[in-house]
Amino acid sequence: VEFALVMMPLFIILLGINDIGVSGRLPEQDASAEAITDGLATLIAEAEARDVRVFLGTLLPFKGTNPPYYSETAEAKRQAVNTWIRSNTDVAGVIDFDATMKDTLDPLTMSPALDSGDHLHPNDAGYEAMGARSTSRGSSRPHARSINSANGSRLAGGFRAASARASPRPASS
Repeated sequence: VEFALVMMPLFIILLGINDIGVSGRLPEQDASAEAITDGLATLIAEAEARDVRVFLGTLLPFKGTNPPYYSETAEAKRQAVNTWIRSNTDVAGVIDFDATMKDTLDPLTMSPALDSGDHLHPNDAGYEAMGARSTSRGSSRPHARSINSANGSRLAGGFRAASARASPRPASS
C-alpha cells in the first residue's frame, strides 16, 4: 500500500466533547476549559508555524447524555470553550457548529432532527448540516469550500484528500 502525503493548506479543528464529559465519570481525568483552550492554542500555533490556516469549530451541545457525562459544570466548560473559540482572532475562521446543531427549544441539547439518539453524536442529517455550515457563509471570516475526496466523502475547507492506493500485485501463476 502506498500512501500519498499531501500538504493541506488549511484544516478544521473540531474537538469531541469527551475532554469535558469524561470528567463526570473519571474525575482524575478532569480537564479545565483553560487546559482545553491552551491545547487548542498550541495546535493553532503549530499549524501557523507550518503556514496552515486553521478554522475552529464550536463544541456541539450534549445535554441529555447519561449523567454524570453531562452536568451543569460540564456545560459551563463547554460554554467557556465555545466563547474562546468564537472570540479567537488567531484563526482563519470559526465554524459555529453549536448554532447549527442546537435545538431551538432547548439550545443546550442537539436538535432531535440532527441527533443520532444518544444526544452526543449527530445522525446523517446532522453531519450533512455540519458540512453545509462549514462550506457556507455561516462560518465567520473567509469561508471554507468543499470538495469530494477520492473515496467520495465530503471534506470541508478545500482539503486535498490523501488516498491510499493499493500497489498492483503480480498475477499469480
